Amino acid sequence: MSELLPHEIGFLERAVSRGETENTQASIDMTSAIDDPNSWHDNAAYDEVIGRMTLIDARYAPVLRILREAEVIEYPDMDEEAVAIGSLVNIELNTDPLWLVLVGQSQEGVEDYQRQWRTISEDELFVITSSSPLGSAVLHRKTGETSSYTINGQQMSLKVKSIDQKW
Repeated sequence: MSELLPHEIGFLERAVSRGETENTQASIDMTSAIDDPNSWHDNAAYDEVIGRMTLIDARYAPVLRILREAEVIEYPDMDEEAVAIGSLVNIELNTDPLWLVLVGQSQEGVEDYQRQWRTISEDELFVITSSSPLGSAVLHRKTGETSSYTINGQQMSLKVKSIDQKW
């Protein structure tokens, strides 16, 4: 069972809605393919729609499973000045600037974060889980604090430059 925050559930529900919209369009296309009087034999349009519907179902089945099994947890009491799940964080990683958003266990919603980000910046945004090495190193840090972590045997250092909880 996954523990998900309310905004992560929202991301998953929007993904399911997109899948339902795709399936609705595929159903319309299916009706057109079936009603085509010239396609009584070897109906390529019908076969294409069946293939598309199979792919749609395969793509959204894991999302539906996560939603069925998820436990919604409340936002933890947190220090408003520290990095938390959902924070937009600007860090210096081994002297290189980097923008990231910290998410919980689910990577669902990455596109939503990146779409929102593109409305305010042209810089690249990295969406990372709080359990990743970088996520663990930055979680609960405050502006100006430094931390380090090891990945693939390489020591990495970071400094929190800014935190935005309400972006």
